[in-house]
Amino acid sequence: NTGPHHEVVSAAFHHLVAWAADGPPPPAGEPIDVVDGEEVAIARDDDGNALGGVRNPLVDVPVATLTGDPPGGASIDDVTGDGTGVCVLFGSTVPFDRATLLERYGTADAYLAAFRESAEAAVAAGYLLQPDADELIAEAEENRALFG
Repeated sequence: NTGPHHEVVSAAFHHLVAWAADGPPPPAGEPIDVVDGEEVAIARDDDGNALGGVRNPLVDVPVATLTGDPPGGASIDDVTGDGTGVCVLFGSTVPFDRATLLERYGTADAYLAAFRESAEAAVAAGYLLQPDADELIAEAEENRALFG
């Protein structure tokens, strides 16, 4: 999926290095919410995005469903067997259509305002570094085209 993997990992390493140099401990994230049953499953919102866990604007102000589920029902055998590699472990992205975006946000400006607010919250929580948040916001600006 197109979720911010390396951005969140960069923030984690930044905090780990600071902690190792006698700085404060890294921020503690909440676990991803799960649904109990015979097989434990990730709890998801109405869009199919995970609930709980480390939050960021691509999950909290989505323009797509971001899943950790392998695309097309891929399995661990696909990782080890046909040369597809570990990419299937990152899941898939299913974009929302224009009508869904307009119903949810109304305008591109409202979407971008919510995205910026979520990015600021992720930086304040320590889950994103400011340069990465700025880059995600710049990429979100490109989503204006999805609204019109």
